[in-house]
Amino acid sequence: MENNNELKNKTTAKKKIGLFLIICIVIGIFYFLYWNFYGKSHISTDDSYINGNQTTVTSQVSGPIKEIYFNDTSKVEKGQLLATIDDTNYKINLEMAEANLGKAVKDYYSLQLNIHKAQNEVNINKNNLTKITEDYHRDFAAYKKGLLSKEKYQASLNNFENSKITLALSEKNLETAIINGYSTTIYNHPIVKSAIEKYKDALLNMMRTKIYSPISGTITKKAIELGQEVSAGQNLVTVIDLNNIWVDANYKETQMKDIKIGNTVKFKSDFNDKEYSGVVVGISPGSGSSLSLLPAQNATGNWIKIVQRVPVRIAIDPQSLKDNGVVPIGTSATITADTSSKVNVETIKPSLTTVFYKIDENSFMDKVNSIIKMNSGK
Repeated sequence: MENNNELKNKTTAKKKIGLFLIICIVIGIFYFLYWNFYGKSHISTDDSYINGNQTTVTSQVSGPIKEIYFNDTSKVEKGQLLATIDDTNYKINLEMAEANLGKAVKDYYSLQLNIHKAQNEVNINKNNLTKITEDYHRDFAAYKKGLLSKEKYQASLNNFENSKITLALSEKNLETAIINGYSTTIYNHPIVKSAIEKYKDALLNMMRTKIYSPISGTITKKAIELGQEVSAGQNLVTVIDLNNIWVDANYKETQMKDIKIGNTVKFKSDFNDKEYSGVVVGISPGSGSSLSLLPAQNATGNWIKIVQRVPVRIAIDPQSLKDNGVVPIGTSATITADTSSKVNVETIKPSLTTVFYKIDENSFMDKVNSIIKMNSGK
């Protein structure tokens, strides 16, 4: 009876061992298939974060804040008015610039008049020299014949020499007047051109009292209040475009062997638990520690090898963002890169432009022409 039980137990044990081995073999086969067809070409990391451009809006002129049209988390469109700075002083400066342009126009025409005056003086002195030369030659002949005293001859000679000097001085004055007043047009003359540019600068400064959003996005880091005095270059607010974000995935250096630019990526956002797609568009030229503000110093006797992480930039598919919604920058994600795939990233180039303050040249020149006409005396 005991032998039968022992035999039965041994048979049961063999079955269990056999079943265990079969399970191990099946698991091994599944792992082999998984590794061959998926695992070796799909590299994952959960050390990754959503990143994006934080566009800081600054003031280009100084003055007190007069109006504010936004709050933190407000959605704004590109070119939308955010705030205004009191423009009283800038209107005064614009009027002064307009007056200075008018004065420059008058100065220009005064220089043109100086050229005419200098030319007339040259003509008069030439005529005088011609007459005095004739008188001098006549007096010289009379003096040689003894018909004219030495004193009168000397006076005639002095008059002749002085006339030549006077003509030479007037010709120099004419040259100077031409140099100061010459211009192909009134617009090209230095004093008028300088005044036009100062007028344009004053107009631009008045336009800059209105602060616009350079991009579409969401407001954050509001740093102004009504009545607050701001200075040129001061940070006023930050705008983040959540439709233009990317992922910074920090892979271990031991995982970087097969990761290449152009590899497609799938990642799951911790923020909304949704899956997005993207593509590797850049690999950092240095590890995170080497590019930090204070790089690690390993030249010590107690050195311990630490696996470094290399930042990889991943562009997010715009359609993926549209389908699943935007995610805040700084949130985490789990990344899986497919190293067997390859996408041409040359077609994935950002095109970022904005509209700054621009003067309508036609309207501006119409105003300049009006000022010139008003002060030209014509």
